[in-house]
Amino acid sequence: MESENEEQTSVTKPDEFLDSEGEEKQETVEDSNDIPKIEDVDVDLDELDEVERERQPEVDLEQFRLKNAKIEAVESIRINSPYAKAKDGKMHKIKVIGEVVETLEREGQDDINFRPTELLDLEEDDEGNLIGLPAWDKSKWQRFKKVLHLEKPSDAIGKELPMSVTHNKKTDKDYLGFMY
Repeated sequence: MESENEEQTSVTKPDEFLDSEGEEKQETVEDSNDIPKIEDVDVDLDELDEVERERQPEVDLEQFRLKNAKIEAVESIRINSPYAKAKDGKMHKIKVIGEVVETLEREGQDDINFRPTELLDLEEDDEGNLIGLPAWDKSKWQRFKKVLHLEKPSDAIGKELPMSVTHNKKTDKDYLGFMY
């Protein structure tokens, strides 16, 4: 079974890219369209065994719910968004970053740090240019500001908030955030 599924590699010789006079061949649009986007694979699906997908050991984020975490940084970032007013499809946000609450060590790979983060909206004009902090009393910024008694975003550094756990249905992953 193993020999049937071995991956085959091919070696491309330099002369395959050159014409008879030694000049580079020009690929035409027809050439690139001849390459199939889907290809059949000669495998007997009835002969395949069911296998469990091996996953990295997971961290149960529920253990952090309602526990306090210190805010380490507050940054201004731009992220892709379907609601963006800017032509590049990005919008301004405040990113609140908490301390590392758990580290998953992986042999031979980078460690994974778990920390709470929150994104708060910033106000933009009709072209997507940053114009300020939202004054609307139900905005995330105003709620965050009120709970922590802040004058400006950088005042949040060093303060503590309880953590929340949010589940993303699209990615089927849990994320740590802050309750405010």
